Amino acid sequence: MGDIKVTFPGGKKVSTEVGGFTIVTDQGIDTSDLKMELKLEKNDDGDIVKVVTEVTRPKDFPEKYMGAIEHISKACKVKRHIENPPEFEIIVK
Repeated sequence: MGDIKVTFPGGKKVSTEVGGFTIVTDQGIDTSDLKMELKLEKNDDGDIVKVVTEVTRPKDFPEKYMGAIEHISKACKVKRHIENPPEFEIIVK
């Protein structure tokens, strides 16, 4: 899996690109031109060892909402699953 790119094309739409797929959803506040990118750092074996979340806000984005953006980024479902991975079970028959 490559990097994950999250863009905010306008209104309350959110577009997420991952693995050749694009997922479009709606949000609660207008996030026009706000961008989020998850950059994956890998070791020599190709294992992901670090995920950096970079949020780029538009020039006129209100400072009062920056805390909310950081809070939402920390609550990301992908981040939570990586921090608390599910149990894997392999059954060979």
